[in-house]
Amino acid sequence: VGGCYFVYQSSMKQSAARVAAERKVAEAMGTDFTHEEWQQFLKEKREKLEQDPDSYNPLDAQYIDQRKREQYHVDGAKTKFPVQVFVRLRPLIKEEIEAKDACIEYQSKHDAKTEKSSLNIVDKSKAERQSIIPSKKKKKKNQDDRRTYKKYGNFRGVVEANDDNERCFQQCIVPSIEGIFEGHTVCSFAYGHTGSGKTYTILGYDEKQCPGMYRLTAQYICDRLKQLNQAMTKNGDAIFLCCRFSELYQGKMRDLFGGLVECHVREDANGNINIRGPTIKEDDSGKVRVQPLSTLLIDGDGIQQLIDKVQESLKLRKTGSSAVHDESSRSHVFLEMELVSERLVEARNKLIAADANIVPWGYKRDNLMIEIQYGQYTQGADGQWTMNPNYQPPKDKEEQLHVVQQKVDVLEAEFAQCQKDIDQIMQSSHACIGGKVVFVDLAGNEWAKESKSIRGDAKAQMDERKEINKSLLSLKECVRALHDRKEFVPYRNSKLTMVLRPYLKGIHSTAIMIANISSSQAQVAKAYNTLSYAQMVAKA
Repeated sequence: VGGCYFVYQSSMKQSAARVAAERKVAEAMGTDFTHEEWQQFLKEKREKLEQDPDSYNPLDAQYIDQRKREQYHVDGAKTKFPVQVFVRLRPLIKEEIEAKDACIEYQSKHDAKTEKSSLNIVDKSKAERQSIIPSKKKKKKNQDDRRTYKKYGNFRGVVEANDDNERCFQQCIVPSIEGIFEGHTVCSFAYGHTGSGKTYTILGYDEKQCPGMYRLTAQYICDRLKQLNQAMTKNGDAIFLCCRFSELYQGKMRDLFGGLVECHVREDANGNINIRGPTIKEDDSGKVRVQPLSTLLIDGDGIQQLIDKVQESLKLRKTGSSAVHDESSRSHVFLEMELVSERLVEARNKLIAADANIVPWGYKRDNLMIEIQYGQYTQGADGQWTMNPNYQPPKDKEEQLHVVQQKVDVLEAEFAQCQKDIDQIMQSSHACIGGKVVFVDLAGNEWAKESKSIRGDAKAQMDERKEINKSLLSLKECVRALHDRKEFVPYRNSKLTMVLRPYLKGIHSTAIMIANISSSQAQVAKAYNTLSYAQMVAKA
């Protein structure tokens, strides 16, 4: 009874805290909405925008966006570390079979009530020691020796060694994929030691016999796009899949769809992480255009176009030798697939062009301001600069500055209008617009002591291993900080964690971790390491 009362009391406290927090947010925003009133407010706004797109009010958009952020933090369930962890065992590969490696012995269990899975692996080192040292205790008949098992749990599921990618897709991706059709984000990343099957899981090797997760997901989305586009009546509202492909190698981002052009990871004033391409300056006009990542736009029938593009781009990905095989991935790759409309693509292009128009005129304005301010000071014989209180700036310079500043104000207003147009399109379009799926194939961590067994090992490969292990360590530190509910999470320690930050702790974002391990007994120590880390993430 005491336990029931405690649960009841805790539930009442959480409900009361949620209501109080919502009231506090509503008062700060100048409203007095309850949770139900807020849902009704959103419904009415959405219906009004669908009937009359010109009724868009940027203040309403700011309020809705702020209210969503506050609602996310108010809802206690959503503040939990949002990573779903699955474990996948791969079968023995050709080299391991030829070396006559033994398979690890394991047991997987799934609890239907808690919807959690566990994996127990036989620790043969303990079993061998116990067989040598006789035990004084009498062992009951048919009793398993639990001390010979290493236990790992709290996983969402375990994909068996004999399960193919289709089974992995159904178990790991399908339960969360519907979220993108509501405008949410789903990020799936494969983690594990080198040679554990991460690239096989995410990208696949044979598109017919063993297609990767991205291929199965793209096909699933394209089938839905055909249905959604049949219901579209307005021109420009047709939905497309916008794909981007990049890799992080030696701390540098590179555009795989753009021929390995070096990119940059930047954080804007609002805290959003952006991957952008090179900056191009036009000599004639002086415009400075920031190139986005190269994109591939496909419709519901363009799945083969995506497959061909990805396969062609994968030839540019950096690979090298490892202790397991000679084509080990030496970079982290990111494949992003976003649902967009024609209007949204056009509006984003206009925003890039509007940003480029500001730069030359802003450059002229800044030079004039520097020239005028520089004239206020004179340098004495002692080399010291003093301000001239009687200085009067030339009228022609002031007039030029006034004209240039007016031009800058006009261009900045056009830029702000482009941003407003994008917000309006996002609000008035189908709910799926902006939804995205991101697949991340992480490079495998390696142990330095295994470098002796790598053929043709050179300093460049040693540097690659150091950078890979450094970025994966940064990911571990971020996960540990989130696990411990620390106020500061060191995302900036690595570009990998900066890119993954929106998915690890984002609003309306679901992260899926697939921990890959080898079923070879020779790799069991690495499997223990991967499972320990995966368990920590699962328990967060």
